[in-house]
Amino acid sequence: MVPVLIASTGTLLLIPLTFGSTSDWCRNVLEAGGCRVKLRGVEYYAHKPQVVDDLTAADEVNAAFAPFLRILLRAQGIHQFLRLRVQTEA
Repeated sequence: MVPVLIASTGTLLLIPLTFGSTSDWCRNVLEAGGCRVKLRGVEYYAHKPQVVDDLTAADEVNAAFAPFLRILLRAQGIHQFLRLRVQTEA
């Protein structure tokens, strides 16, 4: 388990890549094609991982993160996110 900041739009999860896309956990998720995520006590299967930047995914970042968190992320120089799609029940 790796504790990370996660925000959700409902159908997407966004994880700020504090240490970039070359961190071990991020590379593992990309290679595996997904992962299990526990958010607010609920476990989800997240798939189709993609590394996106804050300009490409601006609408998603704005929808997922509160304004204060967006400012904090930018101030820390974090511009990349791991985007995952939430597996819906069949």
